[in-house]
This record gives sequence, structure tokens and C-alpha cells, in this order.
Amino acid sequence: MFIIGYDNPSAANVRLNPNESYFNPHEKLLIEEACRQTADVSRRVIQGITVGGLNNIISARIVEWFGSSSFRDVVECAKKMDAFIQGGGKVTFVDRRHKVERLINDPHNPALDQIVPMTECDYAYVKNLPDYKASGIAHVGSGMRLYLGERFFHPSKTTIDRTATIYHELAHKILALQDIAYNAGRCRQLAKAQPSQALKNPDNWCLFATSFIHNWP
Repeated sequence: MFIIGYDNPSAANVRLNPNESYFNPHEKLLIEEACRQTADVSRRVIQGITVGGLNNIISARIVEWFGSSSFRDVVECAKKMDAFIQGGGKVTFVDRRHKVERLINDPHNPALDQIVPMTECDYAYVKNLPDYKASGIAHVGSGMRLYLGERFFHPSKTTIDRTATIYHELAHKILALQDIAYNAGRCRQLAKAQPSQALKNPDNWCLFATSFIHNWP
């Protein structure tokens, strides 16, 4: 599985960012539990689509979340996800609860940057490389940072919710995707109406992967 890291309160961080917050031991346990389950569902996906031939259950899952998309495309993307998740890369988790984030729309024109607050409704986000849409590369090879919001830790959320969040954010980075639709209902509609777009949507990917252990309403 990938290496789990945290943005820890070093002396330099505390001096430069005295109002920063950091995960407590219980929150780290929740993150690590979700990471282990992320590795488990990714392994199940690969086993389901590559071992012993495609069965009716797996075929139905693919149709549910990706419509008539090419099976080869689904396999290729799933293997990319699993290669990182099971490999030796590193994911550093950063506490961004009650913070603001600067979104860079054009690295050559700071005037177009957006300042976006993290609210109680936000689960997480990542930062893709500026030219990821053109290059297809959204992160540097050495690892990635995953920023968690308040909703990730809300008492109503379970391990499967947090697992889906992590897989969703990793899909942004590994597959160089941007958000098109959210939640199971809209993602199923996207799969039916625009299969090629469903294949490019992180929520379709996380719902597909976690459907190997969970039935989404």
C-alpha cells in the first residue's frame, strides 16, 4: 500500500503558520482505516476485472457506473489506480478545516486566482499540476498531498464514505480527472447518457470501486 504521511507541526511550520491545525491521534486512525480499505477495494477491482474472466456481476457494475464505455479503458484506468495504491508512493494528508485555498486558474496571471473557503460541507481536495488537462499528468512521481475538510470527519460519515473520498481524490491525481458530477444518482445518469464522461469523472470511479464492498442507494 502507499505510504501515509501527515503535515506535522514542525518548529518551522508553527513559526510560519501559528494558526494551522493538525490531526489528532483518533483522526489519524480514521484516515489510516480508510486508506487500508482503499487498498482493499482497489485490489478487489483488479481481481474482479482481470482474474477468471468477466462475470455478470462485474459486467453489471461496469455498466452501472460507466455505461457502454470500453472494457479495455476501464481496465487500463483501474490498473493505473491500483499501481499507485498498492505501490510505494506517498500520500501526505493535510488538515484544511476552516481554511481558505487559492485556486490557480492561470499560472501566468495571478489576477485570475480564486480564493475559496473550506466549509463544513467539504470533504477533501487535491491540487493538480497546472497543465494536467493537456499533459494528462496531474502529480509529480514522488507523491501527492491530499487536503481534508471538516466533512471527512463528520460523525455521520463511515469508513466507506471516507474510503470513497480518498479513492475519488486519488483519481483526480492518478488519472488526471476533473469533477463532472457528484453522488450516486447523478453518476448513474451520467453513465447512461454520457459514458465517455463517466469514465472521466472521479465520483464514478470511487463509487465503482467501493461498490465491490458496498451497495450505494
